[in-house]
Amino acid sequence: MGGLGDRIREAAERVGGLDKLTDLLTDTKRRTLSDYVSGKSEPRASVLLEISRVTSTNLSWLLSGMADDRNGYIPEDLVMPPSERTSRDLALSAATGIPVADLPMNRKVARRTDDFIRIPQYDIEASAGPGALPDAEQVAGVVSFEASFLRNLGATPDQCSAIWAKGDSMEPTIPDGCLVIVDHSQSAVKNGCIYVLNIGGDLLVKRVRRRLDDTIELVSDNNRYPIETVAADRVAQLRVIGRVVYLCREP
Repeated sequence: MGGLGDRIREAAERVGGLDKLTDLLTDTKRRTLSDYVSGKSEPRASVLLEISRVTSTNLSWLLSGMADDRNGYIPEDLVMPPSERTSRDLALSAATGIPVADLPMNRKVARRTDDFIRIPQYDIEASAGPGALPDAEQVAGVVSFEASFLRNLGATPDQCSAIWAKGDSMEPTIPDGCLVIVDHSQSAVKNGCIYVLNIGGDLLVKRVRRRLDDTIELVSDNNRYPIETVAADRVAQLRVIGRVVYLCREP
């Protein structure tokens, strides 16, 4: 299994080696990285988190070597505007020499194990109440489902993720603290379905209705909350993260 230094070296190789990793880290020198790899010193948790993020390496594996899958994902892609994501990918590609399509964060996270698919669970919350900007965007773990179960829900299994819903505006359908499964392949709005939406950096969980005048209505299942209307000239500011296809809730 190797020690922490071996795992840091292996993570560095994902982006082209220790020199390339040094270029990607904000405040870690090449010699310091060498000390981490040799075991002369141990990195702070914040450094390990940054290594995990820039190399798209599973943080649990990096810390302990015990995770089943060392692959990770840069979860900010969920909320990052496409133009910023493109700029980031081009900069990383230029720094590492890795084609954009082959960058770790552009690989699929989900992995099939026999009949099961392991989907990433993000440590972010989508507000089922007043919009709240997520303050932590990282993969917290994985959730396993039978791939056929997700397909029967109309979902694309390897395009799904799990996030927490916060607030009471979607009760009783989605209670506060419910884990929701989101299919990111479903970004075209279908009337009456529930979606995770990015509006100006806020993540919301709402039932969506499209009107004939091209406006969009964001409907809360809790009738104490009024319907919110997105005017036709503002619809472009609304980004559909994906459709909610399943709820994991306590009885």
